[in-house]
Amino acid sequence: MKKHKGFRVLAMIIIVASIIAFVAFVVMLLWNWLIPSIFAGGPMITYWQALGLMVLSKILFGGFKPPHPHPFMGDKKEYWKQKFRERWSCMDSEKKSKIRDHMFSRCHDNNKTEDPESLKEE
Repeated sequence: MKKHKGFRVLAMIIIVASIIAFVAFVVMLLWNWLIPSIFAGGPMITYWQALGLMVLSKILFGGFKPPHPHPFMGDKKEYWKQKFRERWSCMDSEKKSKIRDHMFSRCHDNNKTEDPESLKEE
């Protein structure tokens, strides 16, 4: 069983390295095709420079953060949603309508101003 796991890890490493190498090669070809023609004699780059350019652009524009939200962020969002629901369910209808009117006026009518202090729960 462990042989298969080691093989899978090795295969994934080879696949990821191949994808990175291929993308660097494509970046090099695109750079050497576009930049000299756009900037009239712009510099041509090597494969390793293209790889460095990819890493630099990843750092500048993408960062090295995961593409999905942090696993615990969903829990925090749910915590605050639940807290809001509990607080909202305990309010009387007059207070709810007052808050709705205030929020609606903030979004749709800038001339109407209400005192935000009157909305605070005592």
